[in-house]
Amino acid sequence: MIAGSLLDTTPRLAGHALSAAIAWTAFAASPAPPEMAMPAEAIATRATSDTGIEVRCFNIRYDNPGDGEHRWELRREAVLETIRDGDPDFVGLQEALPHQRAWLERHLAAGTPAWGSVGRTRERSATSGEANPLLHRTDRWTRLDGGTFWLSETPEDAGSRSWNAACPRIATWGAFRRLGEDDATTLLVVNTHFDHVSENARVRGADVIAEFIARHRRMHPDHLVVVMGDLNTGPDSPAVAALLECGLVDTHRAAGGDESLGTFHGFKGPAVSANARRIDFILVDRRFEVLAAGVEATERRGRVSSDHHPVRAKIRRPSPRRSDHPDDPETPPRPGG
Repeated sequence: MIAGSLLDTTPRLAGHALSAAIAWTAFAASPAPPEMAMPAEAIATRATSDTGIEVRCFNIRYDNPGDGEHRWELRREAVLETIRDGDPDFVGLQEALPHQRAWLERHLAAGTPAWGSVGRTRERSATSGEANPLLHRTDRWTRLDGGTFWLSETPEDAGSRSWNAACPRIATWGAFRRLGEDDATTLLVVNTHFDHVSENARVRGADVIAEFIARHRRMHPDHLVVVMGDLNTGPDSPAVAALLECGLVDTHRAAGGDESLGTFHGFKGPAVSANARRIDFILVDRRFEVLAAGVEATERRGRVSSDHHPVRAKIRRPSPRRSDHPDDPETPPRPGG
């Protein structure tokens, strides 16, 4: 396990002076489960044939009985297909209530490939409220550590909220090592969901994540960073800028994605995507090469699977010749370059 104390006790968040000190002590980390063993020849084949890391971010919409024809039990199979499609390595979900998460994990476990999950709900009680589960392929990645922290002045305080946030907001994180590589890729993956009301809470929440990343990098400079989530704000907003200042890039823009294509459509589907807001993001360490990225504005089983379109990105670890320091001023390669 990575040391659980990633943080000192006197943090200073980048870019913003806070009215109250952020109390960083220890995050709610969950033990890494035993991973599925695979034959050595299967691991070797996977490692030599790998062409990238596939990441998906998807707000699945909480189970609201008032959604009528879009209620959970009518679209959950489509959500499951969305998670499986494209053979992703990591999937970050938002708005998953405990019974939704349990249903998805039960059906993922019933098939292949094998999946692991990390994260808890945002409320004080771990058995109620929305969560941001971080799913990962256990046949490809070993989880070293992981847990949940709150986007507040007291990130370790379950259910806490600050800066006029409408509800508690969290970030789920995991540290992972790739299986079957002599020089294994190691990642810090963060999945979050920003406040939908308070811009100040979004910006300060981004600062909490930025400080967490900075502290993690000081202990593990070899870990490449991926941040994804429903940020409830656009690509040119202060909150997104605060995350990009961590040495991250917006994969959608790095891949030359259509800037008119949005992600939140309110169950209206692809027909309104051109006028929708792009508020769901996959941001990655600028040391990565972005091979492809975009918004998946499609229907499954004759319906949209959520009120958000999922976003996806395919990235490749940097070559050994490139700097391992995230603050290196070198410009990241263009997609496919």
